[in-house]
Amino acid sequence: MPISIDYLPYPTPLDPSEDPADSIDPLGLTTPAEYLANLLVPGFTVRTWRARMITFDAVAAHVASGVVKRMNDREDVRVPARLIFERLYVSSVARAEKKNPEEILAARRTLPGIGLARAALSRNEPLSKNNFLKGQAVNGMVGVTTRLAKNMDVLTSDMRAGRASLDLLQEWAYDEQLLGVLEFDSPTQSDGSVWVNDVIQAIIDNLSKKPWPRDGSAIWDKILTHLRLDKIGKREKDFLQRLLERDASRKCLFEVLRKPNVLSISQKSNGERGQQERAVLTEGVMKNLGNEVIDEQVRIVIEAIECYEHASALMTQGFESLLWGLKNKGRLEPADLLLVSQVDKRLKETIKQIPLAKKELDTSIRKLGKLSGTTLVIDSLEKLSGDMNTCVGSTDGFLNSLMGRHEKVQKDKRKGVWIDRAQTLTLLPGFGVDGDGPPIRVGTYLHPFRITNSYSFLADLGLVKWKASNED
Repeated sequence: MPISIDYLPYPTPLDPSEDPADSIDPLGLTTPAEYLANLLVPGFTVRTWRARMITFDAVAAHVASGVVKRMNDREDVRVPARLIFERLYVSSVARAEKKNPEEILAARRTLPGIGLARAALSRNEPLSKNNFLKGQAVNGMVGVTTRLAKNMDVLTSDMRAGRASLDLLQEWAYDEQLLGVLEFDSPTQSDGSVWVNDVIQAIIDNLSKKPWPRDGSAIWDKILTHLRLDKIGKREKDFLQRLLERDASRKCLFEVLRKPNVLSISQKSNGERGQQERAVLTEGVMKNLGNEVIDEQVRIVIEAIECYEHASALMTQGFESLLWGLKNKGRLEPADLLLVSQVDKRLKETIKQIPLAKKELDTSIRKLGKLSGTTLVIDSLEKLSGDMNTCVGSTDGFLNSLMGRHEKVQKDKRKGVWIDRAQTLTLLPGFGVDGDGPPIRVGTYLHPFRITNSYSFLADLGLVKWKASNED
């Protein structure tokens, strides 16, 4: 099965609490990395962490359909119903955390909006669209897993229950002893039908402007007990694993990540995420890939990631040298900025590495051309290669090339430049780089490639023993 980009990154307003450090992206280097990450781990985003959120997506779509049906087939309440269900769930976690923080620790890890739910609870306020996540449809629990849920056929393109959703719900219901949960109007009072109708009624109450459930309401335990992110049943786990492994690239990568020697590299790697993920991919995964066609395809993608990150680091290193010089020396003419010794030294060091980095990037572009669905990533890498070609020769040429790329990127985003060169080079407030000298960026990945996310999923499914470095 060839690798393809079926679910490409799209611009969304991010939850600031989970923004990657490079999200501002002054040189437009994030999008190519996103394309490559999606080739490696299709459907995953930087905020896709918990396996059971896929089940939550299915339950949320099912519950929303029940609300629509109970409210005389009003389609206008489908999305609000789903968002209310999310808020009820996150609020239930916040309440459980207040009672026993340690016991709920694994259940609340990386839960979107938990901080806002805590704040609302402390003020004894209902959790509403006004005090919850801005852009909840994108930044809430379903939003951060939408791409993967669609990739796995759990959700359709219009956010309804997908082809795999019914089977997933049945496995979940069996594990949770909620048989009958699919029956909204069942004459029998099964545990599942009672549960789903109680949840539907709580949502309808909220839509009808009735009071938010009180602390002692049974709805909190009803929702949380059966959907804790750290309490996945066996049949549900097995089914989620099968869904994930329908994609050949994900299956290949996950199998290698589970190997003891690769997992050991992940556990022993110290430092930032970029260093850890690079170590796992280059020292672990690459050395454990087999000879099958899919192994070769994954190998080509990882080689492309390595080449891209080297090129990306050099461009970033050059641009940050300019930022550092202007932050420390103030407004300068271009020639005067290039006379700053530390700036001059770092730019010259960077220029020397660009020809080889460009050659390696071009080789990776040719190899990616053998794979299907790589047109967008190839186009973006070729543009970077072209810009690198104008960066060699002199520090003056490097400066102009960096500024030209930055200005085009900011114009395309309809944002202002960081460095105004109308007369002299003027650094706008808030965009400088601190430190004793211009930073060195080579040797690590500047962008996340979903390896940490993958281990989080594998741990949730009981396939590896792995502990998150940050439980919040």
